[in-house]
Amino acid sequence: MKLVSKTLELAGRTLTLEVGRFAGRATSAVFARYGDTTLLATVVLGKEDLKKDYFPLSVEYQERLYAGGRIKGSRWVKREGRPTDAEVLSGRLIDRSIRPLFPKSLKNEVQVIITVLSVDTANDADVLGLIATSAALAISPVPWNGPVAAVRMGLADGKLVLNPENGNRAGVDLDLVVTSSDAVIPMIEAGANQIPEATVLEAIKTGFAENKKIISLINDLVKEVGKDKISVAVRERNPELVSQVQRKTIQWLLGSSTHVPVGERG
Repeated sequence: MKLVSKTLELAGRTLTLEVGRFAGRATSAVFARYGDTTLLATVVLGKEDLKKDYFPLSVEYQERLYAGGRIKGSRWVKREGRPTDAEVLSGRLIDRSIRPLFPKSLKNEVQVIITVLSVDTANDADVLGLIATSAALAISPVPWNGPVAAVRMGLADGKLVLNPENGNRAGVDLDLVVTSSDAVIPMIEAGANQIPEATVLEAIKTGFAENKKIISLINDLVKEVGKDKISVAVRERNPELVSQVQRKTIQWLLGSSTHVPVGERG
């Protein structure tokens, strides 16, 4: 695959999305940079498994010690440990942002892995990982109603700040992540002190507007390297079976409201 790179100035820093340099064997892969924070998001599409009654999506967010310039010596175990709480929460942030946009009838295993390659002291990797994941899904053949984008909104001295630096987030009154497509907002995560509702609403509106710029960048990438999406058959539920389950459920609920021993219920 040819090397394709797209850039955007965002909050005074350069956001870069690149395809074709790493992970050529994956279904799709996007290398992302924001400031000096870099990471790789890969997407792998598996075979369809109709025996599963759920969508088998897995999202793993991985930080490595070398990303922060730490390399263990010979006196320490060189193997990385289990995911930290921060890694788990970052993975969930990405999962919640992308999961609602997959077709309900999709039963192919989809694996998303975000590997942080380097971090600086200014730019968050979790939001950047979400953007890279969105781009990787958008250019892949995986059916997905994206792309989405995300920004972090902070509040400093009563003023909203787009993508505040890590050092400026301690003790802030607002820490808000807004994930949106160009039409809807599927996910919001926030921590805040008591601040006016108008301020929160303005932060959401600002994040939504900035996300549209990132989505336009991803769409430009899709135009050059995007693949055709696979088709997914819409599977209708058997109305007779649905009616039977509903009827049995109502009967069970009515029966459970009485003081009848569990073993004697029909």
